[in-house]
Amino acid sequence: MGRSSRKNPSRSRKSGSKASTQSAAAADSDRPGGRTFILLLAGVAVVLVLGAIGLWNRPSNEGPTAAIVPNKRDTPVPSRKLPVPAVDRPTVTPIAVTEPDDLEALDPQIRAYVAAHIRAAKANSAEVESHVTLGQVYFANGLWQEADDCFEKVLAHRPGSVMPTYYSAVATFKMGEMDEYKRMLQDLVQRAPTFAPAHFRLGIIYLEEGATDKAGEAFQRVMDSMAQAPAGYIGMADVKIRQREYAEAERLLKKAFELGTQHRKAHYLLGLAYRGLGKPEEAKKELAKGSGAPQQFMTDRWSAELNKHRMGVAYQVRKAERLLKSQEPDEAVEVLEVTLKFHPENVEVLNNLSIAYMDSQRFEKALALLTQAESIGDNATATSINLAACHLGLGSLPKALQYSDRAIELGPTVSQAYLTRARVLIRMDREEEGVASLEDFLGLEGENHTVRFDIANAYMALDRPEDAKLHYATLAAHVPNSIQAHLRLCEACIRTGDCEEAEVALANAQEVAPNHDLVIRMTDRLGQVCP
Repeated sequence: MGRSSRKNPSRSRKSGSKASTQSAAAADSDRPGGRTFILLLAGVAVVLVLGAIGLWNRPSNEGPTAAIVPNKRDTPVPSRKLPVPAVDRPTVTPIAVTEPDDLEALDPQIRAYVAAHIRAAKANSAEVESHVTLGQVYFANGLWQEADDCFEKVLAHRPGSVMPTYYSAVATFKMGEMDEYKRMLQDLVQRAPTFAPAHFRLGIIYLEEGATDKAGEAFQRVMDSMAQAPAGYIGMADVKIRQREYAEAERLLKKAFELGTQHRKAHYLLGLAYRGLGKPEEAKKELAKGSGAPQQFMTDRWSAELNKHRMGVAYQVRKAERLLKSQEPDEAVEVLEVTLKFHPENVEVLNNLSIAYMDSQRFEKALALLTQAESIGDNATATSINLAACHLGLGSLPKALQYSDRAIELGPTVSQAYLTRARVLIRMDREEEGVASLEDFLGLEGENHTVRFDIANAYMALDRPEDAKLHYATLAAHVPNSIQAHLRLCEACIRTGDCEEAEVALANAQEVAPNHDLVIRMTDRLGQVCP
């Protein structure tokens, strides 16, 4: 209302002016020249209106001379930079980084690796993931309490996370707190019913307690969750053997083998199943394969990462051995060269690195390391065996024989010493002595197909086919799919004039590979010798 009362006087004044103007215009229109006057007056009015519009649209910052104040609702707001309001950001609270009580007491390679991850965790202490990684590093290197502390801190920020909970439980087990370990696993499987590794560990606990029914339930959960994992079938087979259901145990173990298990415990359990089924010969073979099998647990999505974090000497040596067995000597060299930097006088590392060098045909480098190992003196038998092999590779046969004889003197029950000596003697054309050393090796080691081939071949070189025939026959029985075993047996029989045995050996080779070139050639040879 206040705004209307202020505007009313001006509005009434404008109305009065407009009325008087209209009266004058009407009066003048009756006079001569009035029309011209009216047009002139209309033009003036247009100019005044246009001027008023110009003043109306003039920007307000032109100063106090502006005669008309614009309506703010119809006028664009001039552009200007407004102050940015303050935003409340969440405060990031660092998480205390777990550190070992005595870092200097650790293995040097582990210490360097752990220290690097501690620094990384401190640099990112507010990030939960950095504490996950540090916990994995501690766990992989046997620092159970430190690993458990890290996982507890992770769980404080991520309650109920499966993997930290599981590995906190396993760390508890490693520290010997069995009741708490069991309780943690039971709680975990309630919250994560499809997490098979926890069920498997519970199944092992129940087996040790004699609660076979509960163990069976746990292993059934494993099979239900991971039908393609051999572990569940192996665990359930253990249950069935304890319940004397041997046929079912056999079925489960054969399923585990179909799924690719290579674990010795599966063989041991199969041996027990065969014994329960009254198959003593099959039982004997399987029990021998599985003798001394350790308990094996299931892998999980952290397993590969943990393996990358393992840094101890023993683990690095085992890793290199696996690489050598898989024909990757250069990779084994790379692993052990790093370890040697942290353990320059460790004879085990020196010996294993020398073996890797020899496997990659770097005999001079191997000799330098073995000479260093010899000067240190630890594990002299292994060093002597490797020195013999190295000199054999370099062609220094007298030195090779000297070190192999020394190895046998230092370790008369070490089978590898006899094998190395035999290879040196055969290279020196002393086959009789070489064969004797190979026989000594088999006496200590037990069956070894490669060495048995060496013995049989040596007897053939000595023109003793009767002796060779015995070894080839043993090989053919142990390795029935070996073409070489059957063909070499056939050749030995031909040399002894036993055509009937030669024909049997050839028939066995033909059954394995009838179109193989060597089989065809032996068929022709036998046809000529024994028509």
